[in-house]
Amino acid sequence: MLFTSLISFHAFPAAAESQGAGQDPKGGNVMTLAVDPLSPDNVYAGTHRGIFKTMDGGVTWHSINRGLKGRDILTLAIDPTNSNTIYAGAYGGLFKSVNGGADWHSANAGLEDTRVNKLIIDPINPNTLYAGTFGDVFKSRDGGRSWSPAGGGLTDTDIRTLAIDPGNPNVIYAGAFGGILKTTDGGIFWHPINQGMKHTNVRTLAIDPLNPGTIYAGAFGEILKSTDGGNRWSSLAGLNLTNIRSLALDPLKPNSIYAGAEGGILKSINGGGTWFLINSGLADTDIRKVVINPKKTFILYAAAFGGVFKSIDGGASWFGVNKGLSLPLATPP
Repeated sequence: MLFTSLISFHAFPAAAESQGAGQDPKGGNVMTLAVDPLSPDNVYAGTHRGIFKTMDGGVTWHSINRGLKGRDILTLAIDPTNSNTIYAGAYGGLFKSVNGGADWHSANAGLEDTRVNKLIIDPINPNTLYAGTFGDVFKSRDGGRSWSPAGGGLTDTDIRTLAIDPGNPNVIYAGAFGGILKTTDGGIFWHPINQGMKHTNVRTLAIDPLNPGTIYAGAFGEILKSTDGGNRWSSLAGLNLTNIRSLALDPLKPNSIYAGAEGGILKSINGGGTWFLINSGLADTDIRKVVINPKKTFILYAAAFGGVFKSIDGGASWFGVNKGLSLPLATPP
């Protein structure tokens, strides 16, 4: 069914008033989010009508689409050392900004498949990037100016997500329709690592920043955990949501995990041992992405089919932050 109206949010009055939200409670089809690692009040939202930016933690948003030709934004990545440099992946290709989103230019040279599902940046050398597409993994060594295939040995090229080891960036994991693949040489060769997996349609991956051998995978049907670099996976129990789309680990306390799914958000505070639902205040539970303020990890943002939600208490409650983010809705993919 096609929705042509706008969704209205009913935020918690106290929270909304304290954040300046609720004045224009209209949202839209938000597919991804990215928090500026250096100035975390700056947040970017990728939508089906381009990119929006807030510089005040979601109080107000404005569109930043100059030069952006691909409007269905699927993934965003921010340079960890220079947060004015941002990359956006869309159905129409890859775009780059060097001025905080004020202008964008195409960065598709050598990118044979322009349906970009996921972008990751080498945390040690941010000029090195990887793009996961519907057809392959591609690598850039020059900040996106040129790309080359980096999917040697891939047994599944329908790449949905990527994750990079923060301590050894030659180690990369790819989530695909048919499971998880791993490279230890920066994409020269990949091999499948599916032992113990029941469901192989992997949508999201997250690596423990303090113990990179611990990896979480969100699949259509379960959340999986490996404590040995992906050699063996075990299914985590206690989930009452199964279509997992996003995983986010608290960078200071990585045993605290948030899982965004169709149906809301789950939280674990013991490394996935147990989970509980944290949907209080979520007027829309079709969650696409959950991100964390890296400096104040009790502040979270969630992208939903109906807009952006924010929590200032570790997910205990949520409220809409959508002033200026008014988009007509379309049928969700």
